[in-house]
Amino acid sequence: MFTPLRFLAMVAFTEWEQPMRDTKISKLRAAMHNEDWPLALRIAARFPRLGAQKNNIVRAHEALVHPHFYRQLRRDPDALVERGITALKQRYPNR
Repeated sequence: MFTPLRFLAMVAFTEWEQPMRDTKISKLRAAMHNEDWPLALRIAARFPRLGAQKNNIVRAHEALVHPHFYRQLRRDPDALVERGITALKQRYPNR
């Protein structure tokens, strides 16, 4: 039988026992802290709002994934990645 007291007990238990969830931003900050730049760029490149750093972050991720393409465009993939890392550090500074 479903009673109001039983319902309250179920709600209280589920709220109390909820595990900590990993958010995208926490995963990004962890990758940046560990200096795992390919992972950090991959996570951040999918964020919808990156502000003025969006182009550099997305281009850095693409340069990691398709370096030959950027060499065909006479762009240095390593320089693009460095710009993307700098943009990430500007957008998400350490707290």
